[in-house]
Amino acid sequence: MAQRTGDTSLLGATGRGRCRVDQFWITPPLVPALTDYEHHAHPYSDHHLILTRLDPTLVDLNAALPEWI
Repeated sequence: MAQRTGDTSLLGATGRGRCRVDQFWITPPLVPALTDYEHHAHPYSDHHLILTRLDPTLVDLNAALPEWI
């Protein structure tokens, strides 16, 4: 999302050791469906809350097929 939107704050450190500890992973079919990503600090943990938004109409079903098909 940082590359897509230009918002480099999405790459910033979220842990106490100046590293990115709050992240999520998606499979190739979901990459085009990812429409938004936000992180929010809160006082009860050293991890940030992560909010992701997916648009199911943008899922690439062909990316889910094995290459031999």
